[in-house]
Amino acid sequence: MKQSGKIHWMAAVGGLGMLAAVVLFFMGGDSPVKAAGSFMSAMAKGDAEALADYSYIEGKSREDLVADWEYATQVAAPHYQFKYEITTEVRTSPELSVVKMKLWQNVDRGGWDEKYALPMVKKDGKWLVEIRGLSRDMYPALPR
Repeated sequence: MKQSGKIHWMAAVGGLGMLAAVVLFFMGGDSPVKAAGSFMSAMAKGDAEALADYSYIEGKSREDLVADWEYATQVAAPHYQFKYEITTEVRTSPELSVVKMKLWQNVDRGGWDEKYALPMVKKDGKWLVEIRGLSRDMYPALPR
């Protein structure tokens, strides 16, 4: 016989487990896909500071990255418009990953989609885009 207001202990534990899984998924640590999305969002906005935060070029300082991204987004391509869709991630090692996506270039003129890959590297616990591994066709005047 069931009583009103009572819940089985297994249902309560299962519900808490699902809640914990959702919280860990959304609030969990950095992932290559999350970092790639932040990078692409910053690129779409022309945010040189955020682009530098998610970029990696061996031997290049953050200040140099900011200057390079300011040139790319504000001088070389201030009106470049695109949209993107991240499709998959392939983890090649604990510190290396490739995030694949579709990119629609020149959206203001109708655009077309092409497939690109963002090479990701984990440095000091943070996923970054390996800029020298990006296709030069992806965005005008990429830093080098």
